[in-house]
Amino acid sequence: MVKEEMKKKESMPHICVSLNYKVCVFAYMCMSLIAYILYALHSSVTHNILQHSTDDNIEKTRAKLLEIL
Repeated sequence: MVKEEMKKKESMPHICVSLNYKVCVFAYMCMSLIAYILYALHSSVTHNILQHSTDDNIEKTRAKLLEIL
């Protein structure tokens, strides 16, 4: 009887650790995806601004940015 209770107590932390690990991996992957999307948006926006350096094209780029936002 005591051994059965010990087995139950030993199995519970294993489940918690496994679940915790899965949640951490999922959160890390979500954060990585969000960081990659933000980096891609930032690099494309700065590339567009640097590429169109005349005043007319800057106004067009600002209009595009406002449409996106």
